[in-house]
Amino acid sequence: MDAQPPSFQDGRVHVHPLMRELSPRMMELGLLTATHPPEVKATFMEPMYRGAWTGTIALTEPQTGSSLADVRTRAAPAPDGTWRIQGSKLFISGADQDFSENVVHLTRARGMGGEVERMLRHSADFLDLFGVLAVAWRWLAPAAAAKVALARGAPERDFYEGKLGAAQYWFAVEVPHVPLLAGLCRTAEDSYARMRPEWF
Repeated sequence: MDAQPPSFQDGRVHVHPLMRELSPRMMELGLLTATHPPEVKATFMEPMYRGAWTGTIALTEPQTGSSLADVRTRAAPAPDGTWRIQGSKLFISGADQDFSENVVHLTRARGMGGEVERMLRHSADFLDLFGVLAVAWRWLAPAAAAKVALARGAPERDFYEGKLGAAQYWFAVEVPHVPLLAGLCRTAEDSYARMRPEWF
């Protein structure tokens, strides 16, 4: 795939033709362990599992670099159950390509209420969560390519077994931490924030 990198032609990003074959196989590697409400699974995750949709994580903004504490994009709930997003993002890997029907963009934004202290209370947990998912996402293509190469009897068997083994480790050992980290972020548990110096 390195011999034919993505290109931008006619206003569209074109990727290696092998991605059409790899995309549906990426989800066979264990990412299905994530826990989500049934409506989220049906609406977003099932098309991603089939390889019909892909996804990104939109974090970086023009003024922030990699500082999530400085994110200015705002999100407000709408009466119809959707969210209204105000702001801009850039450097979104995989934001456009020609091998899937749709791209789902997970976007980091602040609530319109601006409860900064409460929202940042579990920022380290959010970063851990993001890190685990980002590395998992980055392992999908190499692991899927390794699976295809092994099935085709590639001569570099040890190389591909190593790629597949590393990806399987990540999904078996690291990805299971995601529900715990997500739960901490959702509940905004604050026991450590209530601690006082005189207690120590």
